[in-house]
Amino acid sequence: MSDHIITIDKETYNSLQQELTQLRQRVAKTLTPELYLEYTPAAIAIFDHEMRYLLASRRWREDYNLVDEDIIGRCHEEVCADTTLGWQRIFQHCLAGNTEKSEEDILTRKDGTIDWVKWEINPWYEESGVVGGLAVFSEVVTAQRQARTALGDSERRLGDIAANIPGAIFQFINRHGSWQVDYISDFIWELAGITPQEMMADLSCFFALVHPEDFEGYIASVVEAVENATPWHYEGRLIKPNGEIRWWQGDSTPTKSQTGEIIFCGVLLDITERKQTEAELNRLNEELAARIAERTFALQQTEVLLQRLADNVPGMLYEFRLKPDGTMFYPYVSSGCRELMGLDPQEIENDASLPFAGIQAEDVIGLQQTMAKSAQTLQNFEAEWCMTTPFGEKKWVKATSKPERLPGGEITWYGYLLDISERKQVEALLQEQEQFLRSIYEGVDQIIFVVDVLDNHEFRYAGWNSSAEKFTGIKQADVLGKTPKEVQGDVEGAAVSQRYKNCVEVGTSISYEECLTFYNQEFWSLTKINPLKNSDGKIYRMVGTALDITKRKQAEIKLQQQAEDLENTLRKLQRTQTQLIHSEKMSSIGNMVAGIAHEINNPVNFIHGNLIPACEYAQDLLRLVELYQLHFPYPPEEIQELIIDIDLDFLKEDLVKLLQSMQVGTERIREIVLSLRNFSRLDEAEFKQVDIHEGIDSTIMILHNRLKAKSDHPEIVVIKDYGDLPKIDCYPGQLNQVFMNLLSNAIDALEESVSRGRLLGNTPKISIRSEVVNNWVRITIADNGVGIPQEILTKLFDPFFTTKSVGKGTGLGLSISYQIVVDRHNGKLSCNSTLGQGAEFVIEIPIYQ
Repeated sequence: MSDHIITIDKETYNSLQQELTQLRQRVAKTLTPELYLEYTPAAIAIFDHEMRYLLASRRWREDYNLVDEDIIGRCHEEVCADTTLGWQRIFQHCLAGNTEKSEEDILTRKDGTIDWVKWEINPWYEESGVVGGLAVFSEVVTAQRQARTALGDSERRLGDIAANIPGAIFQFINRHGSWQVDYISDFIWELAGITPQEMMADLSCFFALVHPEDFEGYIASVVEAVENATPWHYEGRLIKPNGEIRWWQGDSTPTKSQTGEIIFCGVLLDITERKQTEAELNRLNEELAARIAERTFALQQTEVLLQRLADNVPGMLYEFRLKPDGTMFYPYVSSGCRELMGLDPQEIENDASLPFAGIQAEDVIGLQQTMAKSAQTLQNFEAEWCMTTPFGEKKWVKATSKPERLPGGEITWYGYLLDISERKQVEALLQEQEQFLRSIYEGVDQIIFVVDVLDNHEFRYAGWNSSAEKFTGIKQADVLGKTPKEVQGDVEGAAVSQRYKNCVEVGTSISYEECLTFYNQEFWSLTKINPLKNSDGKIYRMVGTALDITKRKQAEIKLQQQAEDLENTLRKLQRTQTQLIHSEKMSSIGNMVAGIAHEINNPVNFIHGNLIPACEYAQDLLRLVELYQLHFPYPPEEIQELIIDIDLDFLKEDLVKLLQSMQVGTERIREIVLSLRNFSRLDEAEFKQVDIHEGIDSTIMILHNRLKAKSDHPEIVVIKDYGDLPKIDCYPGQLNQVFMNLLSNAIDALEESVSRGRLLGNTPKISIRSEVVNNWVRITIADNGVGIPQEILTKLFDPFFTTKSVGKGTGLGLSISYQIVVDRHNGKLSCNSTLGQGAEFVIEIPIYQ
């Protein structure tokens, strides 16, 4: 392309000018400049200083669509006004003596198309040395540019294909009988487990991977392709270095180079998945063939079965056809026509006179109109009519069929004809019954309403008799088609809808009493709802009756209120009596305990106070005896005999122990007395700030005898987990009574558990825990006994309720404890228990009352 471009500078132009002058003189008679430019293969144009055409080659005029234009003497901008090119903007720069050129410039033509142009602009000089104009050389290089672009795109596409194709692109060459690999893409690693470099260095590394059973066939396929110069195609297996077996396919067309070398250019594909798919497809084809055989046999059996069904279904199956000329006939009827119409199928088929035989004239017109509409719209044909059989028997029949337009324009209906005479008789009977029920529905002096059950569990009134209008004041027109909420408001309507829903869920009749408000007046009714079910067993409608029981209900409410008042009064009297009895009892016990503690306290204090000097006197006497033994080691014989008789050494040692034991016993008695005095606070009737732990410990001390091991049960272990409690405001004596009741019940439960062998663990235990929770004191008393059944938990604190045997419990302990904690201390008393898992009583009392 560059050979077509002529570059002229000033010096070259001057040297050529002389030669050109001589040349012009020699060829003036035979070759003019115009003739030269006309036939030069280059696109050349000569312009004067004002850019008017002086000369232009034929190639120039062709490139710029100026063949039919007279351009000599005309300005370039005028001639190429609709053409845009980069060099048109630099004319002035070149007229100043400069040379400009471009390898590729965009040329926008008049019709909007774009070409690429290579150009060079040189000034030409007059004899005086002044720039006379410009010489422009150009070449349209669109085709070359497109070729380069296409080549670049092809190279990129080839690279992308080589990188993404599921195979290895290769070039094998047989040079002088030896095969070499000039190129193979990277996919060979994924296919064979070797790198392109390894394969290009030594092709034998690929041969070593060919499956031994496939190697001879592989070599034979290559030899055959080379000898016959035919395309090479091969499928076989490779064993990768890791032991994996892959199926591969090679495709190439061998060619010979000018030097006689055999060249294989092609691709090696991984067809493992395809082979696996083919194997699976073969298996599926075999299964499919077996299934087709089974299906064919099944279809044959089905055809026989369908024919049997057609012969045994109630009614007559048929195909009815209407020709474009209006002719109608039965191409097919089942054997049911014998019973329905009294004719054989052969008598009916293809007989154009039978379709409307035995039908009254007025019914025929209606059937023809229905049939015409079905033929026009291709909608299902459904009709009922009365016909007379050839034997004079009248029957009601129903036809149902689906139309279909055949290619020839005929309309055919496939359907069945059913004898509905019995149904018509039943409908007539039902109509009579409906009239009878309608008279009852409207004449009975009781509300009757009907509710439709919709699919979305919505209910709408479908019936509302005159009695309903009279009792409720709501007109039938204001009810029908509306929901309960629309008729009775959101609140009552929701309750009514819920009752209807309950009836649907139960599936049987339900009765209930309800109070409804109509026009701000209460209306009590005894309502009964009966569900109606369709053939599928689904409830589609409910019929209800309502009896006005407003007066009766008002009397019942009044009596019930009086009964509740009497019951509350009785309950208060029982509670008061219980409290009085128990208070008197506990007061007597408290007085007795206080008296016993006082009477025991005096002699115990006397004994305890004299034990200390008694111990001191005994010690003094013992020291005196020891001094006598030291200074008189040999007393008289009578004294020695007495020393032996009384065992003086043992007496001295045991006397000290005896006095210490007596002191421990008196201290124990004093503790018991103190506990009795603390417990005797039962008669204290004012709030005091006390340490609640003292009351618990005193109660445990009093019950110590019941906690000790006995012949029929082991010792009951008491585990204390006391928290840091402040002193609380309470009635201390009453709380001690609560602790006594709860601990006694726990001991009873443990004794029962041991006797029944149902103890939770090996050791009977009572756990007492105390803690502070948000300005409240919580005391938890738990045991590991038999536990309490759930049905009893709600009755535990009721007066006179007990689970103990007769004579062992009054049923007042927990009831009074509940009153003491809840009523007297504004606290809480609860029980948590699971049968077989023990019981836990929780007392919660405010720290400050």
